[in-house]
Order: sequence, then C-alpha cells, then structure tokens
Amino acid sequence: MTTAVAMRDAVAFDLEGGLIDVSSINHLANDASALHRAILGCPPNHDFVAAARRAHESGRAVLVMTGGDRRLEQLVLTWLGRKVCPRPWS
Repeated sequence: MTTAVAMRDAVAFDLEGGLIDVSSINHLANDASALHRAILGCPPNHDFVAAARRAHESGRAVLVMTGGDRRLEQLVLTWLGRKVCPRPWS
C-alpha cells in the first residue's frame, strides 16, 4: 500500500534560547526540571517570534523544537498561548 503525504515548506525554531529568551535563567542550565519550570516566566525573543509569524503568514509550517521530552508539551503550549499567540496557530 502506498501512502501519499502532502508536504509544504517548513521552518523550525528552537524553543529555549530561540523563541524564548532564557538569558535570565541560564544559571539553571544544569537542572533541566528547574529550567523548564522557570520558562513560563521568561519573555519571548521578539525577533524570533516575528520571524515565525512571517513564516506562518507566508504559508510555511512553523515547527517548534525543544530538547525537552514529551512531558513539556503542555508547558510549551501554555507559554506560546500566554506570551506569543493568544489564539492557536492553524
């Protein structure tokens, strides 16, 4: 059986240090749990967010990458909703 997959251009953005300005919590780099808990209070990196929005508006898929595991999914969605985009990106 052959499966067809529609592909479109995509751009990937790193979460920590990319979309999220983690400069104020770099001292937590050796404690991943503490770092990820502290992320909710971090501001967005406006240059990266603007680039992601431009990519989305031009029809590209925007991929958000993180070094964390799947358990961070809700944290990521919460941060994006609070800091970047109150409505979900389609």
